[in-house]
Amino acid sequence: MDIQSKLLIGTLSILFILYAENFALSQETKSVQKEQQAAKANLLTPEQIISEAQRSVDISLTVMDHTISAIGVLVGLLTLIIVVIGGIFGFLGFKTFGRLREDIEKIKDIAGKSEIKYKEAEETLNKINPLLIK
Repeated sequence: MDIQSKLLIGTLSILFILYAENFALSQETKSVQKEQQAAKANLLTPEQIISEAQRSVDISLTVMDHTISAIGVLVGLLTLIIVVIGGIFGFLGFKTFGRLREDIEKIKDIAGKSEIKYKEAEETLNKINPLLIK
Protein backbone atom coordinates (compact mmCIF):
# COMPACT_ATOMS: atom_id res chain seq x y z
CA MET A 1 0.00 0.00 0.00
CA ASP A 2 1.22 3.30 -0.82
CA ILE A 3 1.21 6.27 1.42
CA GLN A 4 -1.80 7.94 -0.17
CA SER A 5 -4.00 4.90 0.51
CA LYS A 6 -2.84 4.78 4.11
CA LEU A 7 -3.51 8.48 4.49
CA LEU A 8 -6.96 8.11 2.96
CA ILE A 9 -7.84 5.15 5.19
CA GLY A 10 -6.54 7.00 8.27
CA THR A 11 -8.51 10.13 7.40
CA LEU A 12 -11.67 8.14 6.79
CA SER A 13 -11.16 6.29 10.08
CA ILE A 14 -10.76 9.54 11.99
CA LEU A 15 -13.84 11.00 10.25
CA PHE A 16 -15.83 7.88 11.01
CA ILE A 17 -14.85 7.94 14.67
CA LEU A 18 -15.69 11.62 14.99
CA TYR A 19 -18.99 11.20 13.17
CA ALA A 20 -19.95 8.16 15.26
CA GLU A 21 -19.06 10.02 18.44
CA ASN A 22 -21.03 13.06 17.31
CA PHE A 23 -23.93 10.85 16.29
CA ALA A 24 -24.00 9.15 19.69
CA LEU A 25 -23.93 12.51 21.47
CA SER A 26 -26.73 13.85 19.29
CA GLN A 27 -28.84 10.77 20.08
CA GLU A 28 -28.26 11.28 23.79
CA THR A 29 -29.20 14.94 23.60
CA LYS A 30 -32.33 14.08 21.59
CA SER A 31 -33.44 11.54 24.20
CA VAL A 32 -32.70 14.04 26.99
CA GLN A 33 -34.68 16.70 25.13
CA LYS A 34 -37.60 14.28 24.73
CA GLU A 35 -37.51 13.48 28.44
CA GLN A 36 -37.46 17.18 29.27
CA GLN A 37 -40.40 17.82 26.96
CA ALA A 38 -42.32 14.93 28.53
CA ALA A 39 -41.57 16.31 31.99
CA LYS A 40 -42.75 19.75 30.89
CA ALA A 41 -45.90 18.20 29.44
CA ASN A 42 -46.61 16.43 32.73
CA LEU A 43 -46.27 19.66 34.66
CA LEU A 44 -49.62 21.38 34.20
CA THR A 45 -50.15 25.03 34.78
CA PRO A 46 -52.84 26.13 37.24
CA GLU A 47 -55.02 27.21 34.32
CA GLN A 48 -54.72 23.77 32.76
CA ILE A 49 -55.56 22.12 36.08
CA ILE A 50 -58.65 24.32 36.49
CA SER A 51 -59.68 23.68 32.89
CA GLU A 52 -59.29 19.91 33.34
CA ALA A 53 -61.29 20.03 36.59
CA GLN A 54 -64.08 22.02 34.92
CA ARG A 55 -64.16 19.56 32.04
CA SER A 56 -64.39 16.65 34.49
CA VAL A 57 -67.21 18.35 36.41
CA ASP A 58 -69.05 19.10 33.16
CA ILE A 59 -68.83 15.46 32.12
CA SER A 60 -70.08 14.34 35.54
CA LEU A 61 -73.00 16.77 35.42
CA THR A 62 -73.90 15.63 31.92
CA VAL A 63 -73.95 11.99 33.00
CA MET A 64 -76.02 12.87 36.06
CA ASP A 65 -78.44 14.91 33.92
CA HIS A 66 -78.92 12.01 31.51
CA THR A 67 -79.48 9.61 34.41
CA ILE A 68 -82.06 11.88 36.05
CA SER A 69 -83.83 12.36 32.71
CA ALA A 70 -83.97 8.59 32.17
CA ILE A 71 -85.37 8.06 35.68
CA GLY A 72 -87.98 10.77 35.04
CA VAL A 73 -89.06 9.10 31.82
CA LEU A 74 -89.33 5.73 33.57
CA VAL A 75 -91.40 7.22 36.40
CA GLY A 76 -93.66 8.90 33.85
CA LEU A 77 -94.16 5.65 31.94
CA LEU A 78 -94.86 3.76 35.15
CA THR A 79 -97.42 6.39 36.16
CA LEU A 80 -99.07 6.19 32.75
CA ILE A 81 -99.25 2.39 32.96
CA ILE A 82 -100.78 2.55 36.45
CA VAL A 83 -103.33 5.15 35.33
CA VAL A 84 -104.33 3.09 32.29
CA ILE A 85 -104.67 -0.11 34.33
CA GLY A 86 -106.59 1.75 37.05
CA GLY A 87 -108.88 3.27 34.43
CA ILE A 88 -109.59 -0.12 32.90
CA PHE A 89 -110.35 -1.69 36.27
CA GLY A 90 -112.43 1.35 37.24
CA PHE A 91 -114.49 1.13 34.06
CA LEU A 92 -115.01 -2.61 34.44
CA GLY A 93 -115.85 -2.15 38.12
CA PHE A 94 -118.38 0.55 37.30
CA LYS A 95 -120.03 -1.70 34.72
CA THR A 96 -120.07 -4.58 37.21
CA PHE A 97 -121.47 -2.29 39.91
CA GLY A 98 -124.21 -1.21 37.49
CA ARG A 99 -125.10 -4.85 36.81
CA LEU A 100 -125.08 -5.59 40.55
CA ARG A 101 -127.39 -2.65 41.17
CA GLU A 102 -129.79 -3.97 38.50
CA ASP A 103 -129.62 -7.44 40.07
CA ILE A 104 -130.36 -5.96 43.51
CA GLU A 105 -133.40 -4.15 42.07
CA LYS A 106 -134.63 -7.42 40.53
CA ILE A 107 -134.11 -9.21 43.85
CA LYS A 108 -136.08 -6.46 45.64
CA ASP A 109 -138.91 -6.82 43.14
CA ILE A 110 -138.89 -10.61 43.55
CA ALA A 111 -138.77 -10.23 47.36
CA GLY A 112 -141.71 -7.79 47.20
CA LYS A 113 -143.70 -10.19 45.03
CA SER A 114 -142.78 -13.09 47.35
CA GLU A 115 -143.97 -11.11 50.34
CA ILE A 116 -147.26 -10.38 48.63
CA LYS A 117 -147.63 -14.08 47.73
CA TYR A 118 -146.76 -15.04 51.33
CA LYS A 119 -149.44 -12.72 52.72
CA GLU A 120 -151.98 -14.09 50.24
CA ALA A 121 -151.03 -17.65 51.20
CA GLU A 122 -151.24 -16.76 54.90
CA GLU A 123 -154.71 -15.24 54.44
CA THR A 124 -155.84 -18.30 52.52
CA LEU A 125 -154.39 -20.57 55.24
CA ASN A 126 -156.15 -18.51 57.91
CA LYS A 127 -159.43 -18.94 56.02
CA ILE A 128 -158.87 -22.68 55.59
CA ASN A 129 -157.51 -23.30 59.09
CA PRO A 130 -160.88 -22.81 60.91
CA LEU A 131 -162.51 -25.24 58.52
CA LEU A 132 -159.83 -27.89 59.13
CA ILE A 133 -159.97 -27.59 62.92
CA LYS A 134 -163.70 -28.26 63.07
